[in-house]
Amino acid sequence: MKIVSLCLFLSVSLFRAETSAQILANPETRGVWVPAGYSPEDSAGIDTLMRNLSSAHFNVVYLGVWDGHSREAGTIYPSNVVKEAGGPLQYPAFVGHDPLRTYIDLAHKYGLEVIAWFELMPFDVSVGNTPTDVPLLLRAHPDWSMRQRDTTIDYHHNVYGYYFGIDPGVPAACNFVVKLYSEIAKNYPDLDGIETDIEDDTLFSYSAIARARFMKETGDPDPLTLPSDYPAWLHWRREQITNVVKRIYKAVKKANPRCLVTGAVPPPYMSSYMLESWGEWAKKGYVDMLEPMLYVNTHDFDHQMRLSADYVPQGFQLSPGIAISSAGSAAKTVYEIKDAMKMGASGVAIWYYNYLLSYKDALADMKSEAFPEKAMPGYDDLIMDTDGSGMFKCSGVWTLQRGGYDGTYLSAPAIKGDTAEFSVRVLREGDYALYGYWSGNPRLNSSDATVRISTSALARSYTVNEEKNINSWMKLDNYHLNSGDTLTVKLFGTDGRQLVANAFRIRRESAVFDGLGGTK
Repeated sequence: MKIVSLCLFLSVSLFRAETSAQILANPETRGVWVPAGYSPEDSAGIDTLMRNLSSAHFNVVYLGVWDGHSREAGTIYPSNVVKEAGGPLQYPAFVGHDPLRTYIDLAHKYGLEVIAWFELMPFDVSVGNTPTDVPLLLRAHPDWSMRQRDTTIDYHHNVYGYYFGIDPGVPAACNFVVKLYSEIAKNYPDLDGIETDIEDDTLFSYSAIARARFMKETGDPDPLTLPSDYPAWLHWRREQITNVVKRIYKAVKKANPRCLVTGAVPPPYMSSYMLESWGEWAKKGYVDMLEPMLYVNTHDFDHQMRLSADYVPQGFQLSPGIAISSAGSAAKTVYEIKDAMKMGASGVAIWYYNYLLSYKDALADMKSEAFPEKAMPGYDDLIMDTDGSGMFKCSGVWTLQRGGYDGTYLSAPAIKGDTAEFSVRVLREGDYALYGYWSGNPRLNSSDATVRISTSALARSYTVNEEKNINSWMKLDNYHLNSGDTLTVKLFGTDGRQLVANAFRIRRESAVFDGLGGTK
């Protein structure tokens, strides 16, 4: 797309925006994890699942697409990348049909989005009942395998079984992971997103390849001779994981720019021994959103949510994972959901669908108490307001006022030098509508304010009458926006009346959602 120069931008005529006001529900990501091993295998069962979630006003399904519960660990859909690496074309239980295709079709029918969740990936590959249950993938590539300090041990063990994984310090293994994520993004162009699930700790990995790389790149001795918390060794391993996340993001966006990249990540209380620098991923744009797994009771939730929010930039799409089993009841789960939203979360992810069925009235409580109205996911409906640090700045003389969207707005005399600027990062390529929100007194507001829109490939200006459509969303225009772009909205005026800066939003137009966030 041709980039419009600033000179051309300033010379074009202003468009006058005179569209009607609309009432739009606030965005809120409402997700549920559905593990591959607990997913219905037939289309009728999937249809029931989708109807249940849609009726309860959920809008996202995190679908487990990697089944790692046997030595035939693999994808629920056919994957040539796994087959070529020595694993199965498809996990045996799903051979003969493609449940991912069915999930996407039925989810979109009921107004939900599907994020393909690679449980146990990219580094944990499978879990077995004995130390000999090495997955086919690692039998074919023993040099990829995670190794503990005792280099004969290629698993870690807990109450759930023996976990086998690949070492992020092995380049060939990382290449496999990146190809796997790129493949699903390319083969399912209507897939809404991909979620990694990174839970590995400092047990891994002392593989020969990783140790040799570390010694060559740092000049330090063999990690086997160093304490496990040796700073350079910890830093190097964290860097390997971050590099893989960065490569996954780049590969997925190249294959399918409309596909989101997210991660189910460890909670802050595990930060002392985990190697996932997910705050860095958020700050550097290596993920579009994150789901920290805050599986704690209601007494601890506030603190863990606050710590999680401190890790990421303000306005970042953060949807904490909430487990009904940890909260203790459907009512306490609702409390944690409301608490997360009060603290600025963009949504929540519930662990997991079968718990919603096993706790009495859980689905009904979600609808009546937590999600009384339908809403679009936060990543599809991005709001910029004057409270958003990093998303808003202004120059000139502005006064804080009570009222308007989210409780406050700013006003200025609408003279030269009074400028408000909003910005937001576009998370997925697509067609979007831009809305503005005005507040204040219609008898005092500017009737000739200028709104200037720009991205790396777009430049347009509008005049808006802030006397009209007070305290409602006014649609300005439609645009096709690119993943990773920053959309900037500048507001200024020169008529000497009250210029109001309150909020703007971009809302993705799709076949899944209508103007109220419901299904078409």
